[in-house]
This record gives sequence, C-alpha cells and structure tokens, in this order.
Amino acid sequence: MATTIIDTPGDPAVSPEQPSDGIVPGPEVTASPSDPNMLRKLYAAMLHCSMVEDQAEQLAPSRKLRAALDRRDLEATTVGSMIELRAGDAISSELGFAAHMFSGQPLGLYFAELHGLRSEYLAFAPEGANRAVHLLPHAPTIAAQLNTAAGFALALKKEKRPNVVLVHLPGGANALGYWHEAATLAVAEGLAIIFVAISQPASAKSFGSEGMRQRALAYGIPGITVDGGDVVGTWRVAQESIYRARGGAGPTLIDSQLPAAQSGHSAPLARMQHYLEKRNLWNESWKDELVQKFLAEIEAAQTFFRQAGETQ
Repeated sequence: MATTIIDTPGDPAVSPEQPSDGIVPGPEVTASPSDPNMLRKLYAAMLHCSMVEDQAEQLAPSRKLRAALDRRDLEATTVGSMIELRAGDAISSELGFAAHMFSGQPLGLYFAELHGLRSEYLAFAPEGANRAVHLLPHAPTIAAQLNTAAGFALALKKEKRPNVVLVHLPGGANALGYWHEAATLAVAEGLAIIFVAISQPASAKSFGSEGMRQRALAYGIPGITVDGGDVVGTWRVAQESIYRARGGAGPTLIDSQLPAAQSGHSAPLARMQHYLEKRNLWNESWKDELVQKFLAEIEAAQTFFRQAGETQ
C-alpha cells in the first residue's frame, strides 16, 4: 500500500526514540495494519458506504442532488479517517453516509434528510436523534465550517474531555485558503482537531506535492500526505493522529490526495479487495453475506418512505 509523506513543526511530543515518521501513537492504539479483523472491518465499512450511496442517488428527488451525491472514490478517505472515532467525538463533513454511519445515525434518517423530511422522520422514530458521535451541522461556507469545528474542539478542551473533532475539507488547497482563524486557534489552544484536506493531483507525477503540508507547517501543524485511495494507509495515519490529539499534542493536517486516473487503476474498494486477496484474507462468500446484509438494511431503512406514501 502507499507510503505516507510527513512533515512536523518540531512538536515537543516527538523525541528521537519515537517513530521516525513524526506521528506519536497514543496509548489506545490496539489494532495494527496486519490485523486481519481490522482489514476486513475496513473493507466492510467501505462496501456499506458504497452500497448506501448508490441507493441514495436513486432516491434523490432531483438531478442536482444526485450530482451532489456522486462521491465515488472517497470511501477510502472517509472510512479510513473516521473508523477510529469514539463516543463523544465530533465530525464535520459533507461527504455523505460515512459520517452518518460513524456518528451512529440511522440509515432511515439519512435517506429522509435527502428529501428534507428530517423532522417528519424523527416524529416517526424519535430515537434516531441519538448519536454516539456528534455530527456538526451544515455550514454555509468553508470558513464557517472550520470555525464551528474549532469552536467545538475548544469547548471540548474547556470541559477537559479527551475527545477529538475530525473535519473533511473537499477542495484541498482551496479549502485551506479559508482556515486562518481555525488553524490559528487550533495551534494556540492545542486543540484536538484533525483536518482532512482532499484533493486530486493533476498527474501521477504531482502526487505527494508538499504545498498543503507547507501551509500547515506555517501554522505549526504537522502535515501528512496520504494516498486517498488507500484505506489502510489513511486509517493508519488517522488513528495515530487521533490518539496523538487525545494525548494533548494538538491538531494535525492529513493531506488526502486521490490518485489521478490511470489506465488499469482501480477504485478504492477494488484495491482493498485485491489487498485482502494478496494476503489470503479474501472469501467471496463472506462478501456475498455482507452484500445481502446491507441490502436488507437498505430495504428496511425505506419503511418510512413507504408508510409516508400510503398516508398521502
């Protein structure tokens, strides 16, 4: 899988005896990149998100919304960055079902929100509002999204809670053009916030460009570049960045660069299947069981729409 590229601003938490890549594992890192159960868990989460997003596009009431839901090739970045979150953490993301899944939101509520029926769904199933992980509200601008996330992280610190805030920023460098206030606050207060900037290099040769890492370093934030199509690499960097933040070492920028389209290049889900096959961890019947399980969940999640249609 892909190699990560890391810069650090001389973080005092990093010593010569610690890992040379500049990321300090926290005490709760329990799974390794060679753990078969974790690898299968990553694949299952990616498959789940992919199937739900396909159904969401079919349910979307307008062509414009269907276009907005086209989030292909983002499963590795979203799943890999969020799978280590725990109760009390927060997510700021506009990247579809993955954020809702890891927050603990019901699939039915996700579908309902596509139709602007959130309040109607919660009247139908009020327990759907309960989440283990906070899902921060939609913000009208990137600057507002960043400031809201930083403000929430500051509140967590004031309450002395060992939780983190994870922010997805599609648009990469353009998104970071709006982060001055949030980045300044995050560094000054040592906030437990992980910025995940997502971009697509113009060519394979430009992968690993250091522009966003240098922008982070200018604020005193460690910057890590990962292959955004590599869920294992993304997960490894995210889990260590998250536990580093929980330990009070402050914010991190993950520069998730989606591979440029190439002949023979496969999507993240296919790449992960290939990786499992190479490690003799793949079983086609296991995948079939997952597909049937997720199909049943998707079907059950549409009960609200069928009942709403019967009353009209």
